[in-house]
Amino acid sequence: MKTSEILAGFFVMTVWVLAAGSTQAGVIQMPPDPVVSGPGLGSATATIDNTDPAAPILSVNKSFDAVGAIEMIFDVVARDDSNTHTFNEVIANGTGVDWSEFQLELFYELTAGGIVGNAGDRFRGDSVAVNGVSLVFTSVTAAPEFTGIIGLNTSEVLLQTGPGVPAGGNFDPTFTITVPNPVASAFEFDLVLVQTPIASTAVPEPASLALMGLGLAGIGYRRHRNKIAV
Repeated sequence: MKTSEILAGFFVMTVWVLAAGSTQAGVIQMPPDPVVSGPGLGSATATIDNTDPAAPILSVNKSFDAVGAIEMIFDVVARDDSNTHTFNEVIANGTGVDWSEFQLELFYELTAGGIVGNAGDRFRGDSVAVNGVSLVFTSVTAAPEFTGIIGLNTSEVLLQTGPGVPAGGNFDPTFTITVPNPVASAFEFDLVLVQTPIASTAVPEPASLALMGLGLAGIGYRRHRNKIAV
């Protein structure tokens, strides 16, 4: 399965449902450039194409220098005609180890206090809806590196199954998200995208296991002889 439509079959708990008048949607605004940080950060850049204002396309290039998260924080503004965004990414594995899985998460980060919380508070994307719209993934494609896509919830996706991403390799995930309308003085927020590679767990080859067994047997024999000598 190359594409997973994460639209049904998941339990979503909406803790807040807000109304925002006639403006139904939010849109990522650039400039400014997103704020980028995280223990995995090598480099990250993003550009946005607003040729079709109702369906912005973001191009993101990202390099991981360590097995850890990279987060990008985007400004969001209110707009009447847009809430679906497409991300086309090129992600480089500069960690020196192979990746067997890759996680994507979406969060709100409040920029001002309101009825949901205080400035700086962070919430999972599916926990708040504005006029029925939440910050969630609607589709994800990551083949051929990952052919199994699990929606842990609609704002958290785990890519797995398939060859993964070797050390020094790249992969090019594409995904779409919906973005709700920020509500002035009630729910003003930035969009936070967090991505985390998961390193492969090396499994010893049968020959290596046999050599290991012989080595342990030799240690045991030497200990036994030492005990007899004493």
